[in-house]
Amino acid sequence: MRPASFRHHPARSVDEALTLLASEDEDARILAGGQSLVPLMNLRMAQPSALIDINGCDDLGRIDEAGGWIEFGARVRQREGELSTAVRARLPMVAAALELNGHPATRHRGTICGTLAHADPSAELPAVAVALGAEMVLRRQGACRIVPAEAFFLGALETCIEPGEMLAAVRFPVQPARAGWGLAETGLRRHDLALAGIAVAMLPAGVTRICAFGITPEPLRLPTLEAAADDLPRSGGTPATQARIAEALAADLEGADLVDTLHASARYRQQVTATLAARALADARQRASQETAT
Repeated sequence: MRPASFRHHPARSVDEALTLLASEDEDARILAGGQSLVPLMNLRMAQPSALIDINGCDDLGRIDEAGGWIEFGARVRQREGELSTAVRARLPMVAAALELNGHPATRHRGTICGTLAHADPSAELPAVAVALGAEMVLRRQGACRIVPAEAFFLGALETCIEPGEMLAAVRFPVQPARAGWGLAETGLRRHDLALAGIAVAMLPAGVTRICAFGITPEPLRLPTLEAAADDLPRSGGTPATQARIAEALAADLEGADLVDTLHASARYRQQVTATLAARALADARQRASQETAT
């Protein structure tokens, strides 16, 4: 199919993009990589009235590090983030999530902010953003607001971006020394969207943040499992440990809107998530131990 007709506005700077966005109606969209938006347009599942094309905005194409944060502009490609020396050294879970995010051809074109703004429930990066405590930089003409990742995702393909706003950047706190992380998922094929997954961020101060993805319409923090994580035995594969993880996870998922599809039932997703959580927690502890040893 062909997309419905739309207006196309190329922009050369973020200010010009915001001006163009303000001049259009509420159905205008930002175009960067187009790896999610364009297929939806071709199927007419998305019919924007106008596209504000930011591929010419060099000021949105930077990866900046300052004040303990690494910030990705809205035009930064996934592959750029994946291969960045600073990202691999100071945000290793982000680099790992980007490597899992589709095939190399799409990562060369798709953007980090585009993946977050698309808000696919099965994508790794939104859950990693929540687990790491990332912040979204939302801009409109004459205004800017910062939204924690945990408040940014509202549901499947739904975020808090308002008409006239764009996700201009996302910034992640640099992982400190002695931090650990784990990222585990299962899917039908490698690089496909996950049927279920877990992102774990383990900080030296005893703070553990755990986020599930692929099992609910939005990334889901697991506070009961987070609270239980420090008390779990270091040998993560024992039946007793698995049972405690499953019990904590069940408490977190009570009343949750679990995804139930032909590929994986809600019951299967809950069961496999407990196994993935044990694996991700063990990986996080091992990495934290290696950091301490060095």
